[in-house]
Amino acid sequence: MRSLIVLLILLTGCIYTPLPPSDECEAFLRECGAIEERLTVLRERIAIINNRTSTGQATISYYADFFEGRLTASGIVFHQDERQIAHRSLPFGTIVVLTSYGGAGECYQAQANNADAAKGRPTGLHPASTYGIVTDRGPFIKGREFDVSKLIARELGMEEQGVVDCEVLIVKGEGK
Repeated sequence: MRSLIVLLILLTGCIYTPLPPSDECEAFLRECGAIEERLTVLRERIAIINNRTSTGQATISYYADFFEGRLTASGIVFHQDERQIAHRSLPFGTIVVLTSYGGAGECYQAQANNADAAKGRPTGLHPASTYGIVTDRGPFIKGREFDVSKLIARELGMEEQGVVDCEVLIVKGEGK
């Protein structure tokens, strides 16, 4: 009886003894890890897509130099060379993508038209697109929905016009 118990203990120990992983097993586990990383990236992208809402067209203007260095409503110091946007009600931290179809800067338009001409395509207006983060409240002028920093205004090619209509895409932030 004693020998039977010892034999059972030895067999039980052999059954649960882990075997060292083979090269095939290690390769499989690495592949599974890589797939999990890709799935994580895809989940994050899907979350961003699910959180976005297009608001259509909006009229935007840009901040006067007077506001440089002043505190915004969110408590962040305003700088013309940063991607800062003012909106009356969007939460602070919300990312806003702006696309201007008629305001793209002359330099950008010339480059795009040259590229089109070289490929035998018709030349014309090309959209300019950029983004910013809501850090302030405003504008407080009727008919305008966003104030943007001069950096954003330059990228949209609207510095001379001062006011331009844009297509707006809002990516919901976790702001306040």
